[in-house]
Amino acid sequence: MIKEGTFREDLFYRLNVLPVYLPPLRERKTDIPHLVNHYVNYFNNVHNLQIREVDPKAMEALMQYSWPGNIRELRNIIEHCFIMESSDTIHLSSLPSIVLKGQNQNEEEDENMDQGIIDLQEIQKSVLDQEKPENLDGSTFNFGTTFEDGKLDFAIAKDQFEREFIIQALKINKGKINQTALNANIPKKTLLRKIEKYEINPKDYY
Repeated sequence: MIKEGTFREDLFYRLNVLPVYLPPLRERKTDIPHLVNHYVNYFNNVHNLQIREVDPKAMEALMQYSWPGNIRELRNIIEHCFIMESSDTIHLSSLPSIVLKGQNQNEEEDENMDQGIIDLQEIQKSVLDQEKPENLDGSTFNFGTTFEDGKLDFAIAKDQFEREFIIQALKINKGKINQTALNANIPKKTLLRKIEKYEINPKDYY
């Protein structure tokens, strides 16, 4: 700004007594619980709500997240939780998908280290016993996965099933969120989180 002539150079030297370096939030994770509590109190006042605490699992996910947007991003995410949460506690399900993806990746890495890659033979019997799951209209889902190499990626298959199920439910309920949540037996906040995760637009099914 000094070079552009929009800030006085003499004022800069008057203010520049003790420069303070503030590391990014990902390098000071111990600050996160304090900042979360601060913004919980702040948004309680703004929205006239009474969120009393953050569930330990939700706090753990916040601690594991890399925070590329630093404190401004943390503030926005806490406000997101206030919109999604219907109780007096911020739960894991209220966090946006970008935070949950980071936690899910860590959990999947730990699970793979313990169990290794899931072999088709270990799940083939249960799949055959259950046959193909049905849509709400009686048709069957198309998972889009193959078993040719004898391996199955559980995370991909699970995501494909969830996305297809939600799309079919929205189609049947003409894109109405409340009606879809009720008829498909999905908690509304879970449905909204999945819609955000899979980038589904309910308006496409009106």
